[in-house]
Amino acid sequence: MKSLAFLMRKDFVDHGDGKMELIEMIDTLADKSLAVISETLAHVMARSTPSIMSEFDLGAMCDDVLVLLDPFRVHAVHYPRVLLNADVTAMHIILRNLIDNAFKHAGVDTVTVDVSVTQMNPQRLCIDVADNGAGFGGTEHPVEPRVPSRRGYGLGAVHRLVKARGGKIDFGPGKDGTGVCVRIELPGRIQATAPEIARAM
Repeated sequence: MKSLAFLMRKDFVDHGDGKMELIEMIDTLADKSLAVISETLAHVMARSTPSIMSEFDLGAMCDDVLVLLDPFRVHAVHYPRVLLNADVTAMHIILRNLIDNAFKHAGVDTVTVDVSVTQMNPQRLCIDVADNGAGFGGTEHPVEPRVPSRRGYGLGAVHRLVKARGGKIDFGPGKDGTGVCVRIELPGRIQATAPEIARAM
């Protein structure tokens, strides 16, 4: 639906007959549907689904997420090609929510997102998702799912899911003091690494 709205909006001339409003409605419905699906999946996983560790390529996972969230390559997203052993379903939900939040709430037309992963200790990973946006603007960390914020509702779902998996989540500015960096700690291991890949405009 988002791809359809994007294609309809491209080169569209608004004649004031209400068609632009319909396109905007389609885009809004797509956003709300994705939010509800992610919130529901995270809620179900947090309450009832056991953590299942398996090997997966983090880069391939990011590829799949971006096909959904940014099919026309409007933004620049950088991520490593790393083989991990972790909870693949939880990681997918977390990355999709964090990258989607960056696209929607960074406050810039072209968003740059950097995803990185490090091994904290033999049993624990650290995943950073940082953007070049406007940041939180001095607001409290938006981790409560029912509290609207500049960063949307998705962080509440991520927060619950990470806690249910025995992890930790923290928010702060990016390395250069701008944007937002969301840091996730989860059980897992880096199995192998490959040259970093970048997918830009």
